[in-house]
Amino acid sequence: MFSFHVTKVFGVGEGGGVFLPRARMAAMESAMNFGFRPDRSFGDGGNAKLDEVHSAIGLARLRTLSGEVATRIRIAARYQRALDFEGVGLPLDPAACEPWQTFPLKLPDTDLRERLVEACEARGIGLRRYYAPALSEGYHGLFADRVFRTATPVAIDLAQTMICLPIYPSLTEREQALVIDVVTETLERHGVFRRRLRSDHAQPAA
Repeated sequence: MFSFHVTKVFGVGEGGGVFLPRARMAAMESAMNFGFRPDRSFGDGGNAKLDEVHSAIGLARLRTLSGEVATRIRIAARYQRALDFEGVGLPLDPAACEPWQTFPLKLPDTDLRERLVEACEARGIGLRRYYAPALSEGYHGLFADRVFRTATPVAIDLAQTMICLPIYPSLTEREQALVIDVVTETLERHGVFRRRLRSDHAQPAA
């Protein structure tokens, strides 16, 4: 299942897509159309159709999608080269992680993440705390007492320490340089240093 929400790389506003075997197509089409069957009887289903307007937007978006993904890869690669700091978690190789909807940065602790958010906001840079709180902690609705909860320490740690940097096709090199400068200044101010520089400094003098 794929979301076509406006926040996605292939965003058309609303809607989504489902890939499934041909043998299941009729059942899926029925479920997406109020559960209607060929004889007009109906079973379980809802209203999950993609309307004509959003479909047309999707067709237009297909013409530019590959170029936009290539731009996102270049932006991600620049972040990778510039932000290789001790204790900071970076994504995998840029070419292997397309389409780069987000560029996550895992920081050593929550306090540093909040300081980085504050520093960026002071310079007009918007960062996002995606996937927080963790699903195991976030639901407090009417049926909270019926929800089975289990320990999810990895998800909770990520929710508390991860931040996502701006990454979108219209991000200019100058704007990205500002993001990199503010992140670098904040990390170094709080005792986090580049891996490359630290290893260079460790070399004995000639």
